[in-house]
This record gives sequence, C-alpha cells and structure tokens, in this order.
Amino acid sequence: SYIHGDGARSISPRSAADAINAAVVRAADIISMSWTITDVGFRMSVLSDSASNVDGDKRRADENDLKLLQGAIDDAVKGDKRLLICSAADDVRLNGDNTFPYSQAPELILRMGSTGPQANRDLGSGSGGSITYYLPGNQVAEDRRPHSAKPVVYHNGSSVSTALAAGLASLIMYCCHCLHSCQAGAEYENCAKALRSHANMRKAFNSINRYFEWKDDEKIVPVWGPFGDKSSMLDKATNSEDKIKVLKELVACLCLDIK
Repeated sequence: SYIHGDGARSISPRSAADAINAAVVRAADIISMSWTITDVGFRMSVLSDSASNVDGDKRRADENDLKLLQGAIDDAVKGDKRLLICSAADDVRLNGDNTFPYSQAPELILRMGSTGPQANRDLGSGSGGSITYYLPGNQVAEDRRPHSAKPVVYHNGSSVSTALAAGLASLIMYCCHCLHSCQAGAEYENCAKALRSHANMRKAFNSINRYFEWKDDEKIVPVWGPFGDKSSMLDKATNSEDKIKVLKELVACLCLDIK
C-alpha cells in the first residue's frame, strides 16, 4: 500500500503472510523476501516519535496480523524443504533480532546485506552479525535493450542483494537439473533437491568463496571466480560433451560438501 502519496511502499504482515503461504502451497524451491517488517514491541519500546518511526509514519503492524506472518514463516521453514532468503533492513538501528522474517527462524533463513562496486560491505546494511552474506546492492544497473535511448536505471539496497542471491541459488540448482536432464546421473537431481536446504546452500555459497580464496571477507560471495572461469570454458567448448564436462566441474566445485 502507498502511504501519504509519497510513493513509499508499506509491506503489511498479512500480505506478506499470504505471499509466503502461496509460495509454500505451490511448492516453491526458493522464497525471496526483499522486505523487512519491524517487530511491534521493538518499535514501541525503543524508537521514539522524535527519532521517527522505523517505517516512517506507516501504520503500526497489527498484532494479529503479525501472528499470521509468524505462522507462515514457521510453515515455510518446516522440514527444511525450501530455501528462504531475506534482506537486511537498510537501517543501522535494526538487526536480525527485531525484524521479520529473519527473527522468526534465524537458523533457517539467509539474510543478505549489500556491497558496493569494490565488493566492500555497505554500512547501511547494519550489523554484520546477523548478515549471512553480502552481494551487490549499491548502484546495481537494470537490464536494458542494447539500442534503447532511455538512461540506465540504478537500484540500491539489500533488497537488490536478496534478489541476486535468490537468482544465484536458483542458478546453482539449475546447473544440477541440467546435468540430470543430460543423463549425467541421478545424483545431480538429488543434489538439486538437497540444495533447498539452508545448510546445503550455505555450503555452496561458501564453496564460491573458497574457490576464489577471498580471504578479506568470508561473507562476500565472489561469483566472478568459478562462474567467470567456467563461463569462459563453456564459450570455448565446441561440442555437448565438452560443455557437460565443464558443467560437471562447476557443480563438483559448488557441491563438494553437500551430501
């Protein structure tokens, strides 16, 4: 909903709960949540009117609606059958303990912060303690048609990082599905299913860091390492057999620790 006509979006707990429930019903492998909802108790006890409400002047979330959201998150993480990814609040006053969806299941949700163009943490993402990984989120350009005269549109914030993280997780799963469809073996389909687990996807993301030996910051995901190398090799491959071999090498790198 749009409040005060200023274009600021307000994500209500009820609409968020409905969206999560719909994804669960449709057996989604990944649920990407580029939003945060601040805990009502935290708002009332810590943030004064003079300091401005966390969400501007938006209406305080109704307690009953918040319970619906909590229940939806609990259902979504039950059995660790799907991957949940959410964004930081982009507010240094907030951390994972006082924002939903992360606070409801911190051990089963990936929480994303944003980086700048030099793979440096954006301080606006808040405390690094509750951030699982950092992906680009500062001045990220939209795709556009090559011959378009329109100016490039850029976006900022951890909501962008969350979308990119969901895309990266989907790509890793898709590589496994591709190998299975190429008759490379049933183990690749099993690996794709295993990647829906929060712990297993973390292992895959960590493998990206280990491949590139990005020792400066273990929470930065240097995707240009393995994907850059293997993409170049795929471009040079002249037949399907060579392409499948490259894809096997990539999946072996990403899924080395996954059982």
